[in-house]
Amino acid sequence: MDAAEQSRFVLSLPVPEVSDIIKRFPAELRPRGNALLDQVVKNEAAKLARIDQLIPLLDQGNPHKGKELFFAEKSKCATCHQINSEGKQVGPNLSNIGANRAPRDLLESIIFPSSTIVRDYESFNVVLTDGRVLTGLIIREDSDNLDLQQQTGKIDRLLKEDIEEVVPNTVSIMPNGLEKTLTEAELADVIAYLMTLKKPQLAQKP
Repeated sequence: MDAAEQSRFVLSLPVPEVSDIIKRFPAELRPRGNALLDQVVKNEAAKLARIDQLIPLLDQGNPHKGKELFFAEKSKCATCHQINSEGKQVGPNLSNIGANRAPRDLLESIIFPSSTIVRDYESFNVVLTDGRVLTGLIIREDSDNLDLQQQTGKIDRLLKEDIEEVVPNTVSIMPNGLEKTLTEAELADVIAYLMTLKKPQLAQKP
């Protein structure tokens, strides 16, 4: 992991964890560590302020419009998430998400996807002996092979002998920037739709 990756890793950690790390720094590195901690605190404050700004809009969301947007090319939500039999199972299945998550949680996971990464959907950087680095979910592994599912849904079967290193990734495979693709009203519509998903539903026949 180079210096830039180390900085991104630290900036992605919660404030208490960064503070604990810096306490173990040698005295001569404390000023740099405290400057990094200040940046983490500012990032966290900005994130919370943005969420607080958007929360009041969620009550105005239209679930019918949100469903259309979820499966539309504009949002690309269904390219990674499945609801019942629709969409692709790259990220978590959302068929019952409304029963398990609050609107604020959904908002945070959409606009800051790396803040909360669902267990079993942590991504990894796989460094190969030929210098390539692949990123994705480890969906299967045995003594000889490792199957890595990329964000596109493509699955690469890799030989263990071709792998130099497997490193946990602190960045979610869910892309950032959805709030820039959708308007604030459209974002509220998508969350309103997700909140209706309280239990598994049978797929509608055409």
